[in-house]
Amino acid sequence: MKAGSRGGRGVGIVSMCIEHADILSLKSDAVVVPTNSLGIMSQGLAYRIRTHGGASIQTDVMHSAPLSIGSAVVSGGGKLPIPYIIHVPTVSEPGQMCDREVLRMAIQAALIASMKRKFHSISFPGMGLDEYSGDGLLPEEYARTVVEEMAGHKKPASTEVYPKQAYLVSNDLYMIEIFKQAKANISKRGS
Repeated sequence: MKAGSRGGRGVGIVSMCIEHADILSLKSDAVVVPTNSLGIMSQGLAYRIRTHGGASIQTDVMHSAPLSIGSAVVSGGGKLPIPYIIHVPTVSEPGQMCDREVLRMAIQAALIASMKRKFHSISFPGMGLDEYSGDGLLPEEYARTVVEEMAGHKKPASTEVYPKQAYLVSNDLYMIEIFKQAKANISKRGS
């Protein structure tokens, strides 16, 4: 599925589109992936990216370690169809849980990295969610936070806005409905 296959209504200065898809199948400029401060890609989406894109992606990130919470590191996409990966540390070490403030910082860092690199489109997975143990953020908390941060994304004076399109991606229909509700709620507030 190609990114942009469904229209997105603008909210703030980033147009958001909700996609029911495998995030690695979208054709966006970059995928945002949660990581740890060590750059070790051993869990969840980070592990999938390393497995399918190649170990060089992790090697590139680890050269920048330790990564500060609130920062972002951009690497190439390796063998993936996605040209770039935006790595945002959400925990210090593998296995830790992310909280809402750290999630906000990670989203802001990804949006800033996208603006600096002039990425037209980026894709966001669920970050800070742990569907296996029930720990971490609630899906509603994640969706509300990511939509609020995108709606509040401001461009510096006299520059063009990037990213132009942000995709909220999940292959879970329940999460898709939660994204839609969060987007509708922020749109109502902005009216």
